[in-house]
Amino acid sequence: MEIVGHRSQVSTLERAIALDTLPNALIITGPDGAGKTRLAREIARTLNCTADERPCGQCVHCRQIASSAHPDVIFIARREGKTAISIEQVRELREEAALRPYQARYKVYVVEGAETLTAQAADAMLKTLEEPPADLVLILTALDIAALPETVASRCRVVALSSVSESEIVAALRAEGAGDEDAIALARLAGGSVGWALRAYRTPKLRQDREILLERLQALPAMRLDERLDLAEKLAADRKDRAAPRIALETLLLIVRTQMLETVGTGSAAGLHDITTVLHDIRHAMDRLDSNVDARLTLEALFVTLP
Repeated sequence: MEIVGHRSQVSTLERAIALDTLPNALIITGPDGAGKTRLAREIARTLNCTADERPCGQCVHCRQIASSAHPDVIFIARREGKTAISIEQVRELREEAALRPYQARYKVYVVEGAETLTAQAADAMLKTLEEPPADLVLILTALDIAALPETVASRCRVVALSSVSESEIVAALRAEGAGDEDAIALARLAGGSVGWALRAYRTPKLRQDREILLERLQALPAMRLDERLDLAEKLAADRKDRAAPRIALETLLLIVRTQMLETVGTGSAAGLHDITTVLHDIRHAMDRLDSNVDARLTLEALFVTLP
């Protein structure tokens, strides 16, 4: 599989496919840009490739899946303008999943951002998870397993992805044609998100926006209360964009982790305790976002308590 990082998880999946022991239901978890959707696509290619060494990238199935044109590999996400994956979308999935594949060995459904499933949609998916057809593989992607209902999570095999190392992101950017200086700078800004780094290399505005965000968050300690509340409001202005506030928190986490490393170097036990408390507060805010707590209130509650 052509995946940046995550060699252990990829090897396990490749072995399961080769031995025909891959479960019919998977949940791929990990931070934004870790490669969850890319891995789901590579699983679909490997399952349906007709070559001896899979995926070959050349057969009709590999090419159609890569271009999102395969009739048996379907990606489902919340519809434009909506904040959740609806029960209607899951009912459509359930009806279609019961049919045999049109041309491939397996039907593969990928539910992106499964943490946005409504409670009714999650319940509607249970029958398919409990009694999947033998030629169906259902893959859910989510930021965190804790954001999914236990009834759904318990019926799936979890594949947990972590942040990709800076060295692996640098290598991926170099393979795309980036120079050493740009590759290193983007890898540092990416915070472990290889997907973001590759998009930012192709779209310079993403890098500019991340640099502005980084500058604003670094200035938080010196901000007055009204300025902190104003920043929280701006970061959560688009209520339909749940990713933006979380990216802000992931960036803040990156800043504080860097400060922690610097503090460890000075040997200040008191400073390290304060930073550990801040890290805990940021993680708590991220958990609240994953639980669909109002983004603006979550950011405000965090920003006003930061030292």
